[in-house]
Amino acid sequence: MRNFLQKYFSVLIFLVSCTSVFATHNRAGEITYTHVEGSNFKYEFVITTYTDPESPADRDALVIFWGDGPESFDTLLRESQVIITASIKRNIYKGIHEYAAPNIYTVYMQDPNRVDQILNIDGSVNVPFYLETTLIIPDPLLFGYNSSPILNVMPIDYANVGEIFTHNPGAEDPDGDALRYSLIPPRQDPINDVPGYEYPDEVETTPPCDDIFTIDSLNGDIVWDVPCKPGIYVICIQIVEFRDGDTIGIINRDMQIEVLDNPNHAPEIAAVNDTCVFAGDELIILVNASDPDISQELTLTATGGPFVVPVSQADFFSDPAEAFVTGTFSWETVCEHVRNEFYTVVFKVEDDYGIGVNEFHLTDQESWLIYVIAPPVDSVQAIPLANQIKVTWDDPYVCAGTENFLGFSVWRKIECDTLEFDICDRGLSGYGYDSIAFVENAYEYIDNSVSHGQVYSYRIIAEFGEHSELAPQFVYNQTQSFPSGNACAELKRDVPIINHISVTSTDVAAGTMYIQWYPPLPIELDTIQNPGPYQYILKRYENRDATGTSSVDIATFNSETFTGLTDTSFNDVLLNTLEIQYSYVIDFYTGDGLLGASESASSVYLNSSPADNRSILTWDFNVPWSNFEYVVYKEIPTGSGIFEILDTIDVQNYTDDSLANGVEVCYKVESIGRFTASTLPADTLMNFSQIKCEVPIDVEPPCAPVLIVSNICETDDIIVDPDELKNELIWTNPNSSCADDVIKYYIYYTATNNGQLVLLDSILNGDDTTFTHDNLLSLAGCYYITAVDSFNNASVSSNLVCVDNCADYNLPNVFTPNNDGSNDLYTPILPYRFIDRVDMKIYNRWGGLVFTASDPMLNWNGTEMNTGKALPEGVYYYVCTIYTVTVNGVEQDPRPLKGYIHLIRSEKTQ
Repeated sequence: MRNFLQKYFSVLIFLVSCTSVFATHNRAGEITYTHVEGSNFKYEFVITTYTDPESPADRDALVIFWGDGPESFDTLLRESQVIITASIKRNIYKGIHEYAAPNIYTVYMQDPNRVDQILNIDGSVNVPFYLETTLIIPDPLLFGYNSSPILNVMPIDYANVGEIFTHNPGAEDPDGDALRYSLIPPRQDPINDVPGYEYPDEVETTPPCDDIFTIDSLNGDIVWDVPCKPGIYVICIQIVEFRDGDTIGIINRDMQIEVLDNPNHAPEIAAVNDTCVFAGDELIILVNASDPDISQELTLTATGGPFVVPVSQADFFSDPAEAFVTGTFSWETVCEHVRNEFYTVVFKVEDDYGIGVNEFHLTDQESWLIYVIAPPVDSVQAIPLANQIKVTWDDPYVCAGTENFLGFSVWRKIECDTLEFDICDRGLSGYGYDSIAFVENAYEYIDNSVSHGQVYSYRIIAEFGEHSELAPQFVYNQTQSFPSGNACAELKRDVPIINHISVTSTDVAAGTMYIQWYPPLPIELDTIQNPGPYQYILKRYENRDATGTSSVDIATFNSETFTGLTDTSFNDVLLNTLEIQYSYVIDFYTGDGLLGASESASSVYLNSSPADNRSILTWDFNVPWSNFEYVVYKEIPTGSGIFEILDTIDVQNYTDDSLANGVEVCYKVESIGRFTASTLPADTLMNFSQIKCEVPIDVEPPCAPVLIVSNICETDDIIVDPDELKNELIWTNPNSSCADDVIKYYIYYTATNNGQLVLLDSILNGDDTTFTHDNLLSLAGCYYITAVDSFNNASVSSNLVCVDNCADYNLPNVFTPNNDGSNDLYTPILPYRFIDRVDMKIYNRWGGLVFTASDPMLNWNGTEMNTGKALPEGVYYYVCTIYTVTVNGVEQDPRPLKGYIHLIRSEKTQ
């Protein structure tokens, strides 16, 4: 592919050199695409360019690269051309391409002829014009198919010096995906940005201009406040398309802005506030625009999503007028318009400034965001039925017949609320409600998970989302309706309701528990239908949720009449309240047998975990009332039986961090709660946990040190005494950041980076953070450090640091083997470093091999290796492959040494 691109770019460079001298052409453009219905991965692409109609570099066809292979490209013929003004022509090129599989494809075109004299591109006529779009084909089972946004506003616009400039691309996504906007440098090819590109507010002006050029990432509004230098500017708008938070496509739109310096003022549209509307309602607004140049005629137009929806499109009516113009937007919304993303309408007002063909109209644009929200579900009712609550709502729901309707979610909250919602609210997240059910093909729900003593508020939400064409069970771009009105209900008070489970004494065998309950109400019990005798049986379980079959009947209360059943409390004794969490249930019998039972209720059970100078407390329970506050008590002093309040909180955990290790401390927790039912007293329910004692101990390791290793290889000095090789280790002290009792360090080492690190040494002083690893034959190796505190907690390993040898091996170019005791042997320049072996080959001038060696010292005496005869003076050639000692083991240096040796002998030896 690289070779192909190089050839292609070479051709383009040639074209630039041949044509740019006399032809400028491209002003703006983009590439968009549409999925071909009924196919898997077939797409129709449209290249839209805006060019100079007077340029000789007119293109009847363009080459498009499909992005699925280096030679996957086609020539697209121009299907239409429209002269918009004397200097602007719009060209449309279309083509269809089918891809093999889901993937990311960069589709692009390039043309050598960009317009000349662009102020923020140096030598713009010589810079290729390049358009790109990224087609992301995900798994269609999960995400369906995708088409790119439609860009409704032309990417050529005019500004005026000293006037605020506004523009919006008018992007509308046909699939309802979210769009986000940014400015990026234009590109000249698939790899490179336009060289030396400057954003419009970065162009140097005289005098300096304090202008600001921005784009709104949410709605795409571009604002230039204010242009100072007339001329042509180019920007690139990147529009990223998101589906359920995943990027599903990218369009890079090249746009041209021409700044004029005319005696003209830009018109202005009065601000239009973003709005929300229920599907089925008609949306009507008046839009006003004015111009300080009162003689100019103003034209007000509107574009955007509401005008291109498949059903019930919006209308906009406005007649041109001088100085002041009004338009009316109207839209009969329907359920098919419901979606998660907003619709964008771009209002544009344009003046008629200009003389003859030189019409340079100034404009103002105003973006208006419309959220079409599914209307609320009507007539929600909640009816208690024995131990259930039946929730119903209007059938049919007004938007139930739309393709994107999924069903209903049922939401519940304890207490009957009086919430008020804003018209733009969707769903109930953040309002204290829990989603308890999804109902697909029904208009009622039976709630079986309700308790006596609580009042419940129910609301219904209609759910919507896009379906995958291939797998309708997969949904994306989900949205919710406006919340329904609430319906409140509570169960009849016809059974006992436990309201206290409080530990009154903590012991492993002699613990006690206080249990209390509200009796049934006679008016709701109906003693005629449920005659006596009456009986309570109090049952105890040794777990939180009153589960299993190992319950114990601990008390029975009997009466012939209901009014005689006056017992409402019990003290349970001889319990292991220290180690066991107990729960209780009251069975209620009438003369006809078991009528019902209370909901189970457990004690508050306190857990603690020791930590360094602190205790971490948590607690849990299972009760039919709502606990909303907790009081944490601490025994002061320990063993005194006197508990003082540490804190009052609304969460089920607490950390006491004011402790000393090794000193016992004891706690208990009091829960505070209430019932919400209208038939119960507005009592505050307070219940104690058991007493829990803990001894803080340091079980937390210190944080890991940060290690640095250095040696002689980091200096420029290459002369090293091989007997003094050493690695210097230095690390951070955890006592300075995350600990206060580090007392020693362990140092681990391996000679190679794939070896097992073993304990090398230890430093028995927490403040000593250096170590010298000396007496080495090789500097190569890997190290890490662990820190150990006074409780023998070891940190995780520090960063692993591997250092390598800096091999050094140099050969001389002359030696004199004349037996005079000086330079008689050919050896490397000493000292050499970290060489395991060599493969030395020396050749004579005819290419004959005369000497080989593997010993790094070589020690060649100038003789021929086979005969032992002295070789004559002359120049010999060598190739020496070096094998160095590294942290990876012995490795061959990929660059062998090559050179010449001058062998010189005295007259006596010859």
